[in-house]
Amino acid sequence: MKRQWLTVLLSFSVASFLGIQVMWRFNPDLLNESLPPPIKQNQTDRMLRGKLLVSQTESTLSGTIQGAPRLMNRSDSSQTSDPITCNVVSNFVFLKTHKTGSSTLRSLTCRYGYFRNLSFVLGVGGIIGHLNQVSIKFGKNSSNILPPIGVPRGHYANYKNYNISNIHLSYNEGTLKRIMYPAADLKYFTIIREPSQQWLSYFTYFKKYKRAGLKYDNLSETILPYIKQLRPGKGSFNRQLHDLGIKSTIIYGSPRDLNETIQRLDEKMALVLITEYFDESLLLMKQMFCWNFTDILYVKKRQQPSKIVLDKATRKEILSRSAPDVALYNHFLRIFWRKVEEYGPTFQEDLKTFRNLLNETWDKCIGKAVAEKSPDRYFYIENFLAANSSTFCWALVNSKFAMDVEIVRRQGRLSDKRWKKLE
Repeated sequence: MKRQWLTVLLSFSVASFLGIQVMWRFNPDLLNESLPPPIKQNQTDRMLRGKLLVSQTESTLSGTIQGAPRLMNRSDSSQTSDPITCNVVSNFVFLKTHKTGSSTLRSLTCRYGYFRNLSFVLGVGGIIGHLNQVSIKFGKNSSNILPPIGVPRGHYANYKNYNISNIHLSYNEGTLKRIMYPAADLKYFTIIREPSQQWLSYFTYFKKYKRAGLKYDNLSETILPYIKQLRPGKGSFNRQLHDLGIKSTIIYGSPRDLNETIQRLDEKMALVLITEYFDESLLLMKQMFCWNFTDILYVKKRQQPSKIVLDKATRKEILSRSAPDVALYNHFLRIFWRKVEEYGPTFQEDLKTFRNLLNETWDKCIGKAVAEKSPDRYFYIENFLAANSSTFCWALVNSKFAMDVEIVRRQGRLSDKRWKKLE
């Protein structure tokens, strides 16, 4: 497959209309290109490089692996045929982003913690425990999170040493340091997506088009006029930076401040997964966290059954207004491909093994997949458990968030009204 490297000129202009708007000048060739497909088994090493939306200065990502040691056998090792010892990561913060495949990734991390009896940071309301844009709060007499396993409700002084945080929340590193396991044994990671596709998925999934007076059936034709009439800073653009706790003053501020902020994220994150290379990203996660193939098996959550195709002009406009998210994506996409190269010579072989296991697991665990509709969102595909499946399959499929309910049971309980509705 022939590859072209994109060279895109980047320029920022500052406007003072209801804040500062960041603008981009694009190479027209960018709009004729799509992201490279996931790696296939027979592709050569030259495939281990990704296209960037915008050229960026390369940065270094460093991280150490800490935790309980585990002996990896040949099938688990990506570097050598000899057994090696690595340290299992069981304490981590997954900064969940919207419409990036994060629900699938969260379900995977929930399964990991569920079978190991680990404690999760969970909001007191709802089945899943998301806090969305709400900060974690607790004091002497109140808290908006459930206690860890073994701690009675209301003993707020002991609301600490949580193993896993993987919900939507307003990110505050200081608060997380107070309640999570010590920083030396804690890993931060997240997942991001190509910005135009992330925005479109967010816009349709949460029915933002209805608020704009648009109809889903002809969004391909009506999105562009709608976007062009938006004022700077409006329209749910740059959602990924917002989800990672970056303030609007930084997102729409100077390029220098934005780049420095992205660099600080780089230094904090042990790994940033890329939605377009989900399987490849999980393979990197498996290696870094000293997990095994079973730990990273997944079933896609909240898939939308149909997709809107963006034309060149619409995609260009979305990317222009998503310039800060584009900078974020390019930075970590470059690092992602470097990590793929650093993985070792067995990457493609391990990727094939993983995908074969995914197919086998799907055949074993999935009974049917149907389109569902929630009250406030568009249609999504819900996977249902096959008959007579194992407990592992039950947790893997997590149909109707059944595993999430059990996790909440361990750490407290929902209101009587909510439990009655669930049961």
